[in-house]
Amino acid sequence: MSQETPQPPLFWEDETASSGRWWFARARETVPEGHIDYFIAEDDLTAAFVAVALLPSARNYTVIGVAPFGTGASGSAIMAAKTAVTAWRGGDRKRWAIYRWRFARFARLIERDLPLALAGFVAGVVLGLVMAFIASSSQLGGSALVIAGAIIGACAGPALKVLVNRDFESPHPRPWARFAVATVSAVAGAIAAAAVTLTIYWS
Repeated sequence: MSQETPQPPLFWEDETASSGRWWFARARETVPEGHIDYFIAEDDLTAAFVAVALLPSARNYTVIGVAPFGTGASGSAIMAAKTAVTAWRGGDRKRWAIYRWRFARFARLIERDLPLALAGFVAGVVLGLVMAFIASSSQLGGSALVIAGAIIGACAGPALKVLVNRDFESPHPRPWARFAVATVSAVAGAIAAAAVTLTIYWS
């Protein structure tokens, strides 16, 4: 009767919060295909430590465990995340915990970006109404209408910049993501306002 060979333990390299690294602990495992790198990092949206693995020849990290933490329990949560890595190596894949974390993160992301998205949508509605009013109430056409749209767009740039730079809740060091949220919302608002206004005018 053959017994399964136990896996060797991982040797973790821990870092402090003041180190400036994105991870708090990391370890490496050698496998026949190459190396598997494990990392423990804090999620910036939910109160949880996330364990991820970079598999051989993979370009993206795979989430393999989640350890929520409360006030003053960060140290034990890191240990729980390391335990989740050990369980994952042994074949115990707790997918439901990861799915719940992904849902909570998605909900938190929507909650955080909702004020910015609404502000961008309102700004887009205003721009769409102005453009629709110019197109429907004047004789501008062709290149003249394009120039008018370019002027309005140039004026909209500083407004979007103010929205992106403003902290509706707390500072978020992700300017490109905020820019994308504000721009997409403004475009959606402009298209909706212009389409409704011109449809009513021409019907």
